[in-house]
Amino acid sequence: METDIFSRYSELSPEIAASRGILQVERQGDQLHLLTGTRYLQRQRLSLWAAGGIGAAGGIALTYYTLWGLALALAGVLICLIGPRLVHAVQILTIDGKEGTVKGLGGRVALSEITAVRGYYHTQGWDPSSVIYAEVAGKEEPVALISFRGTDEPQAEYACHLLGGLFNRPASYTGPYGDVKECYRPTLSKSG
Repeated sequence: METDIFSRYSELSPEIAASRGILQVERQGDQLHLLTGTRYLQRQRLSLWAAGGIGAAGGIALTYYTLWGLALALAGVLICLIGPRLVHAVQILTIDGKEGTVKGLGGRVALSEITAVRGYYHTQGWDPSSVIYAEVAGKEEPVALISFRGTDEPQAEYACHLLGGLFNRPASYTGPYGDVKECYRPTLSKSG
């Protein structure tokens, strides 16, 4: 089991490196850790700079009417200066090659029991998200592995592709309009 997951990781490493920072995969001993990518981190930092800039500009404009505007301007400047430094990559999934398990949102699942990887776009109220599930042999309900907030379709599709490749299982993603995209088709040997 251990050699299968790590040999597939070695095969996918050039692709992961060329993915423009959508997701990161780090190997630490017998484990692979899936982390948020640099593209996501840059977007979070940009959001903080924008929010801080708007707060600072609004605060300066309000100082004519109230001294609370200075506090808002100062808070905006602090958000611009400190906020982006607090944004770091977050571990979103762990694959243990020695135990042959994956640990995601829904708990730990044996890699040998995963039959497919499926991603779905969800909306709850005004909050869109994409959730990646593992279909598990013998279970009616799939197990949630990863959830991405927002509408970053390429990130969710790439996560489906990457997990399908690592697990050597079929992977697909159903987008916001019900269109199903095949993300990964397994190779002939279904070891895993």
